[in-house]
Amino acid sequence: MRINLFQKELTKKNIDLTILFSLDEKPNTNIIYFSGYSGIGLLAILKNTAFLLVPEMEYDKAKNSVKEKRIKIFKTDKKKKLLENLSLLLQRQKNHIKKVGIEESGCSVAIYKKLRKLFKAKYCDVSGICSGLRKIKDKEEIEKISNACRITDTIFKKIVTKFKFKEEQEIKKFIEEETIKNNCELAFPPIVASARGSGQPHYNASNKIKKGFLMLDFGVKYKGYCSDMTRMLYIGTPNKKELNDFDLVLKTCLGCEEAVMKKKKFSQLYLLSLKLLDKKAGFFTHSLGHGLGLDIHESPSLSKENKNQIEENLVFTIEPGIYFSNKYGIRIEDTLLIKNKKIEILTKSKKELIIIKNKK
Repeated sequence: MRINLFQKELTKKNIDLTILFSLDEKPNTNIIYFSGYSGIGLLAILKNTAFLLVPEMEYDKAKNSVKEKRIKIFKTDKKKKLLENLSLLLQRQKNHIKKVGIEESGCSVAIYKKLRKLFKAKYCDVSGICSGLRKIKDKEEIEKISNACRITDTIFKKIVTKFKFKEEQEIKKFIEEETIKNNCELAFPPIVASARGSGQPHYNASNKIKKGFLMLDFGVKYKGYCSDMTRMLYIGTPNKKELNDFDLVLKTCLGCEEAVMKKKKFSQLYLLSLKLLDKKAGFFTHSLGHGLGLDIHESPSLSKENKNQIEENLVFTIEPGIYFSNKYGIRIEDTLLIKNKKIEILTKSKKELIIIKNKK
């Protein structure tokens, strides 16, 4: 079905052949999306057929992974021969291939030069077509993301139930261990940011846990699909200003979530977040959220520039935050689903500030 939808887009844009590559340890999620295969190889999609070429050592994995009958699987003796073998497979069609689609960000200069020799055609980027198809989630994808969110909630509950951590790294290690116990992978390296560290949106250091705000931003991958959640703890006793700042971010998060179905465009949601943050809007330094799925960051982006409509079966985050350099930061993030013209919050952990007073 996914291949069929993609082929319809190829026909609309007069693209005769699309080639997707997966040539290193990091799988190409577009190949996974269209075929189910997560190993080394290339996926060639034409208007009426598709070929998956893999090294001989990956052939059994490919046969067991690919459920789409429209995709024909071929093996090569070496990884370096993938393109040459594709060229041979398409020998009779070469003269009719006038336009070739590639992922510009995933195609090296060396591969592009080789492609130009093998296929004398115009080249275009198909990344937008892929992301456009992937942003609408089907029933199976929604179920996997929901399970990823459920496991994330479970891990968070364990963290706060008996909080005895002294180092940020201890929490990161705990998240990783619990992720493995649940037969998942980390969706991204967890952010565990204490005190001043929380003032950096993408903090990646590791220090002792100090008195003040403690930001936990993490997610898991369940059967390849991601979750994403941020919650705030406070070590010690917060002062009035800190509580007011937290309440402002919480109010913004709740207000944006409540308004999702009232607003028609993502840009309107983003502008609402600025309005709700009021005088603190200048300390909000990133978009309001992002789509997720096989990748932790997918379409749509909840930014001022995104004028696209909010649609059914979209999964995305809402994550307002304010950051005060060398002082502290506050971010609250949920993963949510648009279903039956309503929103469902998939990350169900309480959003209120959790105060840990036993830190000496």
